[in-house]
This record gives sequence, C-alpha cells and structure tokens, in this order.
Amino acid sequence: MKLVWRLAITLVLAGSLTACGSSKPKRPGLPANFQGSMMLKPAGLLLAGFDANQDYTITRDELIDGLELAFKNADGDANGRLTLFEYQDWSAKALGSPTATPGWMELDRDGTTSIDPIEFRGGFERLAQSYGLIGPDGLPIAKLTGDIPMMSASRPSGGMPSRSTGGRRPPRIQTSSADEPASES
Repeated sequence: MKLVWRLAITLVLAGSLTACGSSKPKRPGLPANFQGSMMLKPAGLLLAGFDANQDYTITRDELIDGLELAFKNADGDANGRLTLFEYQDWSAKALGSPTATPGWMELDRDGTTSIDPIEFRGGFERLAQSYGLIGPDGLPIAKLTGDIPMMSASRPSGGMPSRSTGGRRPPRIQTSSADEPASES
C-alpha cells in the first residue's frame, strides 16, 4: 500500500513540475506584431458589396442602388422608416455589430427616433465620401482598407495618457488629514 502512495505522490509531483516548466504554445500563423497589416474600414464590406459590375470600383450610381436595397432589407415592417430595433438588427447582419459605424445618432439627423431613406442614404454617402468617393471616378475598393495602427511599446500599461497633460500623467495631489500635519515640499 505504501508503494502505491509513493507512486501516486511521485506522479503528482512529476506532473506539477512538467506543468510549471511548460510554456503557452504560440498560435501558428499569428505574427508577433501587425506591422504592415491592413484592416477593413467601417462599413467597408457593405460598400464593397455594392460593386455591381465587379470592376473593383464603386460608382455613385452603384452606391445609391446598393443603399436603396440595403434600406429595404433593413425596413422589416416596410413602412418606409427604420426604428432603432430594425436598424440594430440590420446593422448586426450587414455591418457585423448592432453598434457598428455609422451609428444610430449619425443617421437620425432630425432626431425623430426613426431613420427615413434620405437620412440612411445621407449617412452612408458621408461615410463613402470620407473614404474618397468624390467625383465621377468612384471609390476604388482598395480605399476601403487601411493600416492597422501600431501601439506604442513605450506607453505604460496603466491606461491611456491624458490629453490635457501632453501625454504625461498629472502629478498626484497630496491631501492631509486632520490626524497628521501637512507635509511641506
């Protein structure tokens, strides 16, 4: 019986030492940093889907036609106006998240708590124009991607620096309590 206990203890100790010595395996194919990597801009996949003739350029006509169809798909009760719930349901399917850009407040410009087709089209046209859809040449699909911003390795892990202090953390304010005298600096 003592032999069984000794063997069990030995196996437990050997297993714990092996677990302590092993490191977490690296995920294959994942680069150490994302330098040179690209990301899709907000609503980029939706806008790319509007390229009807597949020439890798979205024209103004393709944008308008695509937005009309997208609005019809989003308008679940076909009353010509989107409620917040209809927009969030559509946004989750078409944009990947119910809170994706452009958001509800960006589209409901008149504050009526519903989005009409003109507001819907206007919001996405403003977004497309910010990506370069200006003029007759259209928007090359390549403009729907952008570089992944690099994080600074020198930034402390304690959070984002304050803008008002020029990137430095503000000095600590020392307070004195009634029990101890205030220190003079």
